[in-house]
Amino acid sequence: MIQTSNKFLTVLLVFIMVLIMTGCGHIIQPEELTTISLAGFDRDGDEYIITMHILNPNGISTGSAGGDASGEEPVRVLAARGKTITEAIHEANRYNPGHHFWGHLSGILIGEEMAREGMAPIIDALGRSNEMMETAELYITRDTTAKELLSTTTKASPFPAEALRKIAKYSSMHTAIRRTRLNQFLQTISSNPGTVVIPGVKTKSPEIKSSKNGDIFNLTGIAVVSDWKLKGWLDGEEAMGYMWIMEQISHHGFNVPFKSGTISLEALPNHTSINVDVNEKDVKQITVKVKSTVIINEVKDISLDMSKNPIETEKELQEALNKEVKKIVEQTVIQTQTLHADVLQLNEHVRMTSPQLWKKISNIWEQELFPNIEVQVDAEISIRDIGELYRSITKY
Repeated sequence: MIQTSNKFLTVLLVFIMVLIMTGCGHIIQPEELTTISLAGFDRDGDEYIITMHILNPNGISTGSAGGDASGEEPVRVLAARGKTITEAIHEANRYNPGHHFWGHLSGILIGEEMAREGMAPIIDALGRSNEMMETAELYITRDTTAKELLSTTTKASPFPAEALRKIAKYSSMHTAIRRTRLNQFLQTISSNPGTVVIPGVKTKSPEIKSSKNGDIFNLTGIAVVSDWKLKGWLDGEEAMGYMWIMEQISHHGFNVPFKSGTISLEALPNHTSINVDVNEKDVKQITVKVKSTVIINEVKDISLDMSKNPIETEKELQEALNKEVKKIVEQTVIQTQTLHADVLQLNEHVRMTSPQLWKKISNIWEQELFPNIEVQVDAEISIRDIGELYRSITKY
């Protein structure tokens, strides 16, 4: 009796396994995949334009020489348009039949004009895809459309996506560039206020030539995005000031005027403290204090002699450093206030200082209060290393 029961259970289990192991309901063969490495988005009237870099397996076989023996390019450019982002993607199937695979997407480029009109439709469409790489990086094109930029770069580099990834990686290490991934964007834009920064990108020259190293992109400026729209840019010292405030400095270079010349310095990782002075009804003042140490990399057009009166000379230099960094940070604060966009996240410090007050003012913070808040900036920069020369080379 027991053996019969065991046989019945075995047959039943096998039957159940057959039912549940019926394979995939939606099978896509590898050769049917259209792998997208970069995607750009523009708007033309009431239509959206999507431009994609499609990886071509036939052109990748021999690596970076620009194609294989058959002469095919490693990357093809495909553009289509539609009333919605989804319709534009489906329209692209007419020119390149196959399942669009977003799992290898490394960069999303948004045209500057479209970014000013609003980025929500793009992020909404991409964010709903279960294949979308949340670590794909966002860029806003400058002085060109996403379509023009993506159509140009394939002529100069066999793998533009890899070229862009590398330039973003190394630019963020030494220049005022802040990388933003899709998941970071979604997390920040949904907060209150939802203000995000995105790097700007353009090609290195209007008539770009072939580059074996793929050195074809120029990341320039920090785009300020609030309420899903591009509000403006932080360029030059304004972008550097953002890095100081947000504690993003890490071996970044900058110049300081000193006496009749210029000193080039390397700033080491910094610390920023932000204090908020509030009362029951309002934010009275916000104080931003930046601290860092620097290394002297170069002395230009002045005779700097640290061997004579070193204490006095270092004091003069530190005063010049503090003055310059303070000026840079103040420019950033003024620009963000002008844009009505609190990318400096001062609101978080207000909220932590007085949660009760923040509840009262959160809805009017960015548009009414933040632009008019008094922000006091202080800088405390010390010199860690002057290099191997205690004097300018002209003194030897």
